[in-house]
This record gives sequence, structure tokens and C-alpha cells, in this order.
Amino acid sequence: MPTLAEAGVAYTISPWEALYFPAGVPRDIVMKMNAKTVNALGLPDVIARFSGLGLQTQSSTPEEPGALTRAEIAEYARVIREIGIPQG
Repeated sequence: MPTLAEAGVAYTISPWEALYFPAGVPRDIVMKMNAKTVNALGLPDVIARFSGLGLQTQSSTPEEPGALTRAEIAEYARVIREIGIPQG
């Protein structure tokens, strides 16, 4: 089976992680958890630990992971269509 590049598909996978909450969690709780997460990701020992694992820390707003997820779904759909993977 060819790789995506061998199949002529220009695509790079960049893994990432995010915290998600169930729908309906009050905005003030989401914002509080976001602030605490942003703070933790900026701590030198956390940055060093992640770096030691070959990872980079990056914080975001609560809305950014959802937007990134939607963009990646659209991109995966494009790649699936481009290489002709049957759907359904």
C-alpha cells in the first residue's frame, strides 16, 4: 500500500491534544478551566516535561480546538475523496 505521498496526495499530519467538555457546561467553568490549563502549560517544569517527550505546549481559547477539529474533518474528507476511498 502506498503512502499518501507515494499516492500523490499532499498531506501532513500534525497530531495535537485538547481538553473538551460536554455540551452544556457553563461558560464560567469552561473559562476557569481554560485559564488554569493555560497557566499550567506555561510552567517551566511542564514545558520541560513535554519537551522531553518531543512535544510542544501551546495554549488556546476554548473555541480554537473546535474550529481546528472542523477544519481537520474537512481536510480528511478531501484526502479521502482524492485517493478514492469508498464511503459508506
